[in-house]
Amino acid sequence: MILPMMGLLFAAFAAGIVGGIILCVVRSLRRFAPFALVPILAAVGSLSFCWGLAVGLERLFASEQAGRIGFLGGYVLGGLLGASVGAWLAIALTRRLGPPNIPFEADGSAAAQFQR
Repeated sequence: MILPMMGLLFAAFAAGIVGGIILCVVRSLRRFAPFALVPILAAVGSLSFCWGLAVGLERLFASEQAGRIGFLGGYVLGGLLGASVGAWLAIALTRRLGPPNIPFEADGSAAAQFQR
């Protein structure tokens, strides 16, 4: 039961890294590159919260049932907290970086490149 849940987190983590690399390489999509932090931080937050909450509640209440509830609750809590921190960081980075420097016109055509 634990391994498929960890596999899902690893897939989200890997998708965030691969997506971030792709967003950095494609010039017209570079402004979206900071948003690759959202799945990465959601996966890391979810994994750390699930283990931390499970161990903490199991030690606090001396009950294996409390540990199970903490384990499942940690996935939800950590995922939401990690995703919100990732989104906040991505928005802050995009504001700091400013508007993208793309040589295309607003309609998506590359006419601006050939007018030189």
